[in-house]
Amino acid sequence: MSTITVTPSTNLAKTISSAPSGSTIQLEAGTYNLSSSITLPSNITIEGGSGVAVNYTGSTDSTGLFLASGVQNVTIEDIAFTGTGLKNLTNGVVEVSNASNIHIQSDTFNNVSNTSDLMDWNGNNIYFQGNTSGPNEQEPVSAHLTQAANLSGLYITDNTFLGYQRFGVELQNNEGSSQTWSNIHVDRNVFDTPSSAEYGALSFVTGGGTGNTIYGNTFNSSGGHVAIELGSANTTVENNKITGSSWPISISAASDSAILGNIISGAGNPAYSKDGGFSTSAVPWIGTNTISGSSITGADGMLGSIPNVSEPKLTAPSTPYVA
Repeated sequence: MSTITVTPSTNLAKTISSAPSGSTIQLEAGTYNLSSSITLPSNITIEGGSGVAVNYTGSTDSTGLFLASGVQNVTIEDIAFTGTGLKNLTNGVVEVSNASNIHIQSDTFNNVSNTSDLMDWNGNNIYFQGNTSGPNEQEPVSAHLTQAANLSGLYITDNTFLGYQRFGVELQNNEGSSQTWSNIHVDRNVFDTPSSAEYGALSFVTGGGTGNTIYGNTFNSSGGHVAIELGSANTTVENNKITGSSWPISISAASDSAILGNIISGAGNPAYSKDGGFSTSAVPWIGTNTISGSSITGADGMLGSIPNVSEPKLTAPSTPYVA
């Protein structure tokens, strides 16, 4: 494996495309102004460091800035994506499509106001970890299953989301129940939802699949909104702290999921509410949670008359994924 050192005057696209498999592209300090997308090969690391910034200087673009399509083993780390030109991107700073083992870690994103920091289509083992997003963000993480394939592995952990216009994280299975998406972990993040947000912090509507966790996150809201939109089966929602949200946990079809050990305060409405697609035959099991300072077991909200759902035998662990 080799390390290739580059400076802001280097033709970064050419360097990346010609780099041997297993190379690390080491960015020296400075601002890298990129006027067009860069297609990433497999088995490559792009590594920044102190003083490394990347900006997009092109016109409005319908693709992402770094394109990981059909590749594997790519790492993008320790880079500040902060230029005002990033607002012209419309399909992700990092756009993942049918790729696997992609790591976006220890990066900073700001001014990505018309798209996502990570836009993921049908990826397996995608890691968005230890990043800081915002303010001036549209939707930091947007990930979707849109093809006839079963996906596994999406790790959104230890990030700080400091403001966004839509959701902080949106996860959707657009194929419905015909395909599964397993081992999704949204753990130990901080979501600060501004009053100007269109929706809320986390939309977790993935359909089937097993081994999913929403664990140990902090949700702060200054203007209401939903903290967690839960519409995924086999998901553990545990040990989260939700403060100031109008709708702390909004539930649709989430059979064999569990909600327990969460602390909810300053809510504008009851802790649990119905979401579109709500089904009384697919509600999660609700254990003991602390709501407005009181320890409450079972449903306490606007779910209405629901069946006596037994505690599921979850395949998801009651501890978070640890990198």
